Amino acid sequence: DEWIQTGIAELYELLPDFGQVLALDGKIIDSYATPNGRKQKKDRRADLEADFTQKETHHKSGKVKITSYYGYRVHLVVDATYELPIFWKVTPASKGEPTIAKELIKNFSETTSQRAQYLTADRGYSGLPLQNLLEDAEIIPIIENPHKWKEDEMRQYLDTDLMYNQSGEVFWIDEKGQSIQLIYKGYDNSCDSLRYGFHPSQGDERIFRLKRSVEPIIFNRVGRESKKFQRIYKQRTAVERVNGRLDRDFRLENHTIRGLKKMSLAVSMRFLVMVGFALSKLKLGQREHLASWVV
Repeated sequence: DEWIQTGIAELYELLPDFGQVLALDGKIIDSYATPNGRKQKKDRRADLEADFTQKETHHKSGKVKITSYYGYRVHLVVDATYELPIFWKVTPASKGEPTIAKELIKNFSETTSQRAQYLTADRGYSGLPLQNLLEDAEIIPIIENPHKWKEDEMRQYLDTDLMYNQSGEVFWIDEKGQSIQLIYKGYDNSCDSLRYGFHPSQGDERIFRLKRSVEPIIFNRVGRESKKFQRIYKQRTAVERVNGRLDRDFRLENHTIRGLKKMSLAVSMRFLVMVGFALSKLKLGQREHLASWVV
C-alpha cells in the first residue's frame, strides 16, 4: 500500500488535473469457497471471513430483482479522468457502501482534499451525512438522486409561487395556475442559493434565489438539471471500467482466494500494477490512455 501511495503521489505531481474529479463505487468480489457454516462440499474448506449481501436491481417496469452474493466488497475511489485508483478498502460483502465511503473520505490525504473539486457516485450514496462530509471538505457531490417521491410530485418552495420536483426542476406558477419552467442560472456562493430565471422569450428578467438549506439533496450546489451536472455525472462510469478491469484483466471473476487479508493483498497488488503501468507510460511521454494495456 505504501508503494502504491508513493506512485499515486507521483501521478499528482506529473498530472495537474489528476484527482480533480473523483468517482466512487463499491464492487462485489464473489467467493467461490464454501460459505462458512454451511454443509461442506468438495475440498471441505470454507472462507471464514467472507459473508452474504443482497443487491436490488430496479427495472423501469417497477419490478425489483434481488440477487444474493457471498464474498467481499472493494470500496473504491478513482480518478475519473485517467481511470486510476486513489483510495480503496476491502471488506466483507455486507459492509454498507455509504458507511465505508465516509471512512475513505475522512482519510483523504491533504493532496487529494486540496485537488478534488467534484466526487460523483450513483444513487446508493445519496444522503445528507455523506453530502455534508464532502461539502465540509469543499468537494462538490455529483450524486444521483434516488427519486423517492411519488411520480410527478411537486412541492412548494417556502411561501412563494415557485414549485419544484425531485429532479431539481423549478417552475413559476402564474396567476392562472399554469406552470412555467425556469432556467438554472448558477450558484450564488454569498447566500448558498441556486439562481433561477425565465427563458429570454418570456421577457421577464427576474431572478429567484432558492436556498439550498430547504432541500440540500434536491438543490445540489451544481443544479441537477444543468448540463454541467450531467456532464460530470457521466464521468462516474470511470470507476465501473476500473471494476471491469479487475474482473477481466486481473481475473478476479474466477479466483481461489480465501480470507480478508489475502483478498486485500490481491486487490492492492492489482492496483500496484495499474499505477506502475501508468507511470511507465508517463515517463515515456504518453499522457493518454494511461489505464489501457495497449502500449
